[in-house]
Amino acid sequence: MSDKNMYDVTPYDAHAAQIVADRDAEPLVIADVLKQMGLSGLRIPATELRGKTFTILRAKPFMSSFDASKDAWFCVILLPDDDDTYTTVLGGEAVVDILAAVAKAEYERPLQVTLEWIEGGRYGGYYQFS
Repeated sequence: MSDKNMYDVTPYDAHAAQIVADRDAEPLVIADVLKQMGLSGLRIPATELRGKTFTILRAKPFMSSFDASKDAWFCVILLPDDDDTYTTVLGGEAVVDILAAVAKAEYERPLQVTLEWIEGGRYGGYYQFS
């Protein structure tokens, strides 16, 4: 899978995708599949990334019912001075809009960000990058 496909921000059509397999075939283990696709890592909540600088290696948009914007991004990230990859979900309109714009520009390079939490607003606070 190329990085260009990973950053595709076109809407996902759930009716177009299928999994078709022979019942006698050896099943795939999802953890192995995600690792092969570069989509694996230790899970870290966005709340633990507040005020931290990290590098986004891969990001994929998805529809979420978690916040009012209904948009979120599944991200594979690197923390400074750490060789492990981590996965997190980033949401909120300010963050989602920036990730979509960067993905659309097809930079195909890691994105270094600092995730800030800004108090106030409609939901008591929101994330933004700096």
